[in-house]
Amino acid sequence: MRSIITLALAAVTVSGFAQYNSGNLAVSIVGDGGTTNGNMAVSIRQYTTAGAQVGSDLSLVGLAGGRNITTTYGETSEANLSLSGDGRYFMIAGYDLGVRDASFSTISSNRAVARIDLAGNIDVGDDFKPANGDGIRNVWSNDGSDYLITGGDMGLLRGNFPSDPTQVVPAEISTRTVKGYKNGFIFNGSNAFQGGNGFSFFDGTNVTELFATPGGASARDFVVVDPNTLYLATSTAGVGLVKMVFDGTNWVEAYRLTGTGISGVAYDGTSVYATNSNGITLLSTIDTGSGFGAWNTLATAATNTRFRGVEVVPEPGTMIALGAGLAALVARRRRK
Repeated sequence: MRSIITLALAAVTVSGFAQYNSGNLAVSIVGDGGTTNGNMAVSIRQYTTAGAQVGSDLSLVGLAGGRNITTTYGETSEANLSLSGDGRYFMIAGYDLGVRDASFSTISSNRAVARIDLAGNIDVGDDFKPANGDGIRNVWSNDGSDYLITGGDMGLLRGNFPSDPTQVVPAEISTRTVKGYKNGFIFNGSNAFQGGNGFSFFDGTNVTELFATPGGASARDFVVVDPNTLYLATSTAGVGLVKMVFDGTNWVEAYRLTGTGISGVAYDGTSVYATNSNGITLLSTIDTGSGFGAWNTLATAATNTRFRGVEVVPEPGTMIALGAGLAALVARRRRK
């Protein structure tokens, strides 16, 4: 297995916090309060960790050049939000259509990837249409340039912002969320482990199955806490939030917080933050080391809007970079 990313505990300096304040939460919002038919507007809202809204929403529709990031209202894996590995950008993907466009299709509509710096400046890449699969779910980048993108039975696509992505994992594999991990990437999907809900590792060339989601639950988002610890967000209330640990041989469940299915999840080193699977509440809990505390409701979504993804705004100068990113994969491919 050749190295693509090395997990490095390297601090990077982050600047430009005019829009997003370190330690706060950035949450992707789906819907504008109107009817929920067709494709919906996506925006990003900032909250304190106590649940107070900060400033106004940052809209991702009607952008320069007429570009848009819109999404399906009821698909809880779409419009997920991720923070680039170097802590400089929020990354998100969607359909490049105006809101409630009559031509909207999760199969045939053009997609687009956006990156938002921590001052609130938005760049949208070229729109594209995948050769296979439907939906557009999550995008992860180490530095805001090269990225991996997931969606339905779409496998994994690799792009070099802002150009069109290409297929790197076959479209027959369902993918929901992808994150950088050690010398590659972890992704999850409905058939990612032995044909069922689970997690796999992608080294840039090959896919290795890792583990089934506990209880057969549908995992939506996850956090790489460290090389031996993951937090899983599952939409199944009887499973909920799960802590997985690597025991040196296998990934095993440590414990879970049941009663609420969740969609997005983030961690600031002290608290775990989540959006519940119906998008109505923004939640928090703590990991005591022997279990999770009870869910605490921070905020409630307005009528005909939904919370979707959540990320913690990084602290300047203390962001932990997850490695050298996709650039090495691109360079390696170019050398062939």
